[in-house]
Amino acid sequence: MKFRMQRKSLTDSDRQIRECLVQKKSFVMVAGAGSGKTTSLITALQFLQANEGPRLRRDDKRVACITYTNRAVDVISGRLEWDSLFEVGTLHSFL
Repeated sequence: MKFRMQRKSLTDSDRQIRECLVQKKSFVMVAGAGSGKTTSLITALQFLQANEGPRLRRDDKRVACITYTNRAVDVISGRLEWDSLFEVGTLHSFL
C-alpha cells in the first residue's frame, strides 16, 4: 500500500521553503521537536519530485536531504517511496 501525506494547505514555512526551491536556493530548517520539520521537508521533496524530477533524472542528478536522526531518514525515505532521486541520510552519513 502506498502512503502519501496529504496536507490541505501549505504552512507559511512550506511556502518559504517552496520559494527557496523555485529560486534554487539551499535552506536550513531549525525548530523544536514536534514542530513539523519532517512533514514540511517531505512536502518540499514531493514538490521537487513532481516539478523537477523528470529534468533531474534526465541530467543524472539527485537531491541530497540531510537530517539528524535515522528515524527521520526512514520516515522521509518511506514517504518518498524510496525514490532513488533522493539521497536521504544523517549528517554523519554524509561526512
